[in-house]
Amino acid sequence: MAFLLCCLTCLLDCNLLTDVPDSPKHLQASEVTKTSVTLTWEEPQKDGGSPITGYVLERCQLPRTSWTKANKKPVPDTMFTLENLVEGAEYKFRVSAENAVGVGKPSEPTSPITAKDPYGKTTVSLSLSDSGELMIVDDL
Repeated sequence: MAFLLCCLTCLLDCNLLTDVPDSPKHLQASEVTKTSVTLTWEEPQKDGGSPITGYVLERCQLPRTSWTKANKKPVPDTMFTLENLVEGAEYKFRVSAENAVGVGKPSEPTSPITAKDPYGKTTVSLSLSDSGELMIVDDL
């Protein structure tokens, strides 16, 4: 019995019983614009026995089926704004949790999201003239 307890202690101390985290839950998109989307999600139920060090976001531009990384470094929080989307393009997004062991399985993807400004919302560009007047710049 003492031998088994010793082995179990060693496995725990040496992090041999750790695994990658479960999938994050409830991924949602909010604040969609023609060039960006803000994503929020909940932490996974299990961290794999090692603290979560960050999250990896992926995007799939439809009708393609391949997923590409959307962030260069792991995101430390459960919210992130992805930028540089193509106006009018349709995307799906997913997120994976990462710990010292590695990256876990991704979340369920979002429903398709179109990169566009919300209905009824117009984006304008402002510029300051040499004389100090505020001007609306026509981007068309």
